[in-house]
Amino acid sequence: MSIRRGPPTFKNTYSMDFDGVDDYLDLGSGSTVADGGQFTLSFWIKSAPATGSNLNNVLFTSEPYYNLNRFWVMSGANIQWVTINNVPKNIAVGVLDNTWHHVMIIWNPDGANSTIRSYIDGANEANATTDFRYAPGWNSGAYQGPINFIGGKGGKGVIGSIDEFAVWNDDQSSNLSTIYNGGTPSNLASLNPTTWYRMGEKATYDGTNWTLVDQGSGGNNGTSANMNLIDRVPNTP
Repeated sequence: MSIRRGPPTFKNTYSMDFDGVDDYLDLGSGSTVADGGQFTLSFWIKSAPATGSNLNNVLFTSEPYYNLNRFWVMSGANIQWVTINNVPKNIAVGVLDNTWHHVMIIWNPDGANSTIRSYIDGANEANATTDFRYAPGWNSGAYQGPINFIGGKGGKGVIGSIDEFAVWNDDQSSNLSTIYNGGTPSNLASLNPTTWYRMGEKATYDGTNWTLVDQGSGGNNGTSANMNLIDRVPNTP
């Protein structure tokens, strides 16, 4: 008698825990994560509020054009986008409160400027216009490039956990309900993300660093810096 088996059950078992001091994930100098054009970022975060200057509280950073670019930052309980003129714009309010929240950010080029839409826990929260565009490979003197580091570098970082970090090179707002899934991470494979760090699942530790497997189509694995074996934690949304 044959036994029919269904597809494997999706399990979300781990997240990566950051100390807010020097822990971060390095996506490499060749990263093309969110590099130019339209894109969607999706991630789950459970972090304590940030303290001090927002420019010293780094969520994501890029390799230097003239310095480490700190445009995705944290201020108090908020996640902010900071323009080249250091004007902060709240894109996720109240999410750094030591509980899990889902954040989805959509960057949409629009003429000379760009727009950011954010969806927090499944609902639209902010729509902001920025003062310049992303441009691949720093073209034409652009100030913003791809995301090279997650969790902080060049300043204080996340004090808590990040899970299920995914990127698409298009607008995924039509799939918001599937991605948010009522507050529980879901299997994103059918949505074909270009980057998808499960933040623990399939990760390996070599005694010094974690390697996070990119389970999207990009094949760009991430490597931890200053993180230990215990920083992969069984704490998930």
